[in-house]
Amino acid sequence: MADSLAVRRSANRREIGMLVRAGVGCNLAIAAATLVLLVVGDTTDAGSALVAGAVTLLFFASGQAVQLIAADVGGPLGLGVAVMSFAVRAGLLALALVLASDVPGLQSRLNALGIVGGTLAGVAGWVGGLIWAEVRGRNRIYDLP
Repeated sequence: MADSLAVRRSANRREIGMLVRAGVGCNLAIAAATLVLLVVGDTTDAGSALVAGAVTLLFFASGQAVQLIAADVGGPLGLGVAVMSFAVRAGLLALALVLASDVPGLQSRLNALGIVGGTLAGVAGWVGGLIWAEVRGRNRIYDLP
């Protein structure tokens, strides 16, 4: 029992480390995209990148957190929780886009270049952070006794 608990704690630290590194990678990429768009474009581009990057970070971080919980549950229930989490997050994102399209003046404050740039930077940073965490992580099963 104690060995099982130690292995689970080690796995939790590893999973949280992956979540933190993915968040760091995402934030760095969003900041870089915002600075580039501020230099190349204008404040509307940079602001749009920040908003889109923040939404991307929220989408991925909330999903990863739910997946960590679902992995502990395991089995069909865990899979169901993970799939429903994605469906709920995608639905909320779609609802936010629909509601935002009705806000007067919002389209003049956001533009497509910034939204696409911030979203792509956020996704690339998140995936890059996950890869960074996986490469740097230890799998105790491969440690010598």
